[in-house]
Amino acid sequence: MNNATQDTDTIRLQNLQLSHGVQAPDVWGKPKDQPALVSLTLTLRHGFGSAADSDALDASTIHYGELAKRIRANCAAAGQTVECVLVNVERIACGMAQKAPGRFILGRCGAEVTLPKASMYGDGVTLGRFSFFDDQGRASMHGRRVFTVKAIKVMAMIGVNDYERAAKQPIVATCSLHTDSSTEMNGGRGEQTAALFQLEQTLVQIIQETAFETLESLANFTVRQLQCRMLDRILTRGQVQLRLEKPRAIVWAEAPAVEVIRQIPGGNQSVTTPPTPVPFDAEAATSDDSWERVGALKNAMKRGAEPQNIRGLLVIKPYVRS
Repeated sequence: MNNATQDTDTIRLQNLQLSHGVQAPDVWGKPKDQPALVSLTLTLRHGFGSAADSDALDASTIHYGELAKRIRANCAAAGQTVECVLVNVERIACGMAQKAPGRFILGRCGAEVTLPKASMYGDGVTLGRFSFFDDQGRASMHGRRVFTVKAIKVMAMIGVNDYERAAKQPIVATCSLHTDSSTEMNGGRGEQTAALFQLEQTLVQIIQETAFETLESLANFTVRQLQCRMLDRILTRGQVQLRLEKPRAIVWAEAPAVEVIRQIPGGNQSVTTPPTPVPFDAEAATSDDSWERVGALKNAMKRGAEPQNIRGLLVIKPYVRS
């Protein structure tokens, strides 16, 4: 079903508001009931051709109205966790996909729970569970889990132009962690989930302290720092996917962006660190020409150097009217 040329029929349910909150870490890291939105993507094994031909619901499809009702009715327990909701949603979808003994119409089920209030700097945290089934309804051992922090806004020094080195500008980061259903979680599932909710804060801390010129360098550095600081410790294997956008870079475009995908653990890769700025010593400048000294000072400060031994700087604008 990954073949883009293959005919597929899909049923989606987007951002269904649950009638009861879900318990998960809030922006302060404390477990708390909070609003949750459920999204569901159901890929059918053989399509809903007969329902389309007859313009009526039949056994070739799944009634999304009934699906929504069952999800809201069965995901309303006090203290329910995200994992409980994901399991329940998948169970409900599979139950509706079993049309008769030996006739299971669902090939893939993707269930996601989004917590809009679990993010301090972005648009929310999403946890997803993606399962694949045979024609008897048996789940494959190669299901996937995805944890995503979406559209995190971070102010950072970024850019190659002189004016971009004068102030920080917004970077929008979206980071997803992909694992398969059999991946062992270091420290246990509950402890690992709590650690994953620290991903946003760690991401912000890394990006806001940098001063790269290119998004490419920033993306590569950020991913390696994430691997080093937390991911290699809490996940035995998987992938990290990071997308960085720079919305103020091009006036006529919403944003240029770069995206990288790396394996977890990162192995023994060396973490690229930004070059340490060399202090600029005004007395050690080789040229007696004041303009060359000013130019050298400007270039040094652009690289982040701290000026030393500067007794004074006089700037004259001879063409400014008094």
